[in-house]
Amino acid sequence: MIGRTNAGSGKFSPLIIVDAPAGSSVSCTNGIQTKTAAGEASQNLFCYTELQNQTKDGVSFETGDEGIAVSGTPTSQWVDNRIVVDLSPGTYMLSGKITPADGKVGVEVVRVFSDGSWETTGFDGTEAKTLTISGTESYVELNVTTTGFTSQLFSTFVQPMLSPGSTAKNFEPYYEGERFIFKNVSYGTWAVVQEKDGEERLEVLHVNEIGAYKLSLGFKLVLLSGAEGQGNWSLIKAGSASISFNGSGIVATNNGYASAAATKLKLNVTDYSTLKVDFNVSSASNNSLLIGINSSRNDFTGITPEYVYDNYGSYGFNAVSRAEPGTGDSSISLNLSNVTGEYYIWLYCRYGSTITFKDVRLLP
Repeated sequence: MIGRTNAGSGKFSPLIIVDAPAGSSVSCTNGIQTKTAAGEASQNLFCYTELQNQTKDGVSFETGDEGIAVSGTPTSQWVDNRIVVDLSPGTYMLSGKITPADGKVGVEVVRVFSDGSWETTGFDGTEAKTLTISGTESYVELNVTTTGFTSQLFSTFVQPMLSPGSTAKNFEPYYEGERFIFKNVSYGTWAVVQEKDGEERLEVLHVNEIGAYKLSLGFKLVLLSGAEGQGNWSLIKAGSASISFNGSGIVATNNGYASAAATKLKLNVTDYSTLKVDFNVSSASNNSLLIGINSSRNDFTGITPEYVYDNYGSYGFNAVSRAEPGTGDSSISLNLSNVTGEYYIWLYCRYGSTITFKDVRLLP
């Protein structure tokens, strides 16, 4: 993703700003000189740029590099926009800036437990709040929400800040991975090279005016990796099938019926080329495995689950990949290079014995 802005420290000479996965090295060259920079991780853990751009119950949520614009006339008292995240156990401070801080919009960290209970820490733009992640949560959500009013036109700009420790910090923009800033860049064509784990990726930028040129390189989105990321998923089953989480991932035991897992939220797949799923089959017995994307649903309402594999087009799937695997470890991929927009991700098993989904990720 490439963009340019004339704001900030790019005012007097061009800048190249590159966001790349942690552990990358990044350099820029124009054939005459080569520039290098050290990467720095964001101090803000409130990943607001991953929230959905959407209009819900009369309220519009629009995310950008500097925060979230929330506006409209609510038709419900509480209109929210949520994302599930992984936070390590420890103490955190929830702070930031909400303009205006009139109590109409707030941000929350919600700790959800296996018994269905939850604990919420909220920030309304005034007093920063301390919270503790214990590690006993089933999952943790970040939430931007209106706060109990309807039928009033409002417009609020939200800049949430979630930082480790017990000291409140001023808002800093969230970015994924590490940020590399190349200063005093001359006009002309620059090749930006990112290297990680022995692989290289190259992008070309044409610098022709003063400003900050922004580039994001090589991000993968990990939706499941063993026990990590399980809060991203809803589990669905039919008949005597079973599906559950364990330390290895998501385990489906089908018993002649069907089971599935689907992401709780839609994900924007525009910047990804491939959905890749690693799995294990403990014993083969007419296994049928499907991975797919669906723009309208992440449940089995009105579906006869056993027949999704053969009739996926009738159930709203926009793209699928199917396999009938034998025993052992394997993987399946779905080409998304020509797909744009937001979708639920599905993992579907028909019949078979026990299949463990170990790793699910979107690749650039």
